[in-house]
Amino acid sequence: MKPQPRINSLTQPFWQGANEEKLLVQQCEEVSCQRHIFYPRASCPFCYSPHLRWVESIGEGFIISNTTIHRPHHDGFVEECPYVFAAIQLAEGPCIYGKVINAPIDTSLVNNPVAVKFEFNSSKQKIPVFVLLTK
Repeated sequence: MKPQPRINSLTQPFWQGANEEKLLVQQCEEVSCQRHIFYPRASCPFCYSPHLRWVESIGEGFIISNTTIHRPHHDGFVEECPYVFAAIQLAEGPCIYGKVINAPIDTSLVNNPVAVKFEFNSSKQKIPVFVLLTK
């Protein structure tokens, strides 16, 4: 069994969006800021405003770093090895981490474009994963 996300009042909109196959990020509501934010937070890390709203990301970005996982740190991922895990900069600006499901292993994928897709992590919860787009 894979580890499950910790869903609380702060992260619940993100996980509900994932189950609806929507990648949600927060956006600061301050007129002078308007920055997009990920991971879920109680206040904007740029201007410190507590006024944040959830918005749907277009779900595209590019890989800024990646690695191939050959030996996972949890038994729930053993059957998937090897797989590619990447840091992805979303078009809106924030960085998110996730598995890239159609990626060649042991290859640098920096600057490759990706798009979000959703997979079940358990029978009740989907998680975002990414697919490589052709350049």
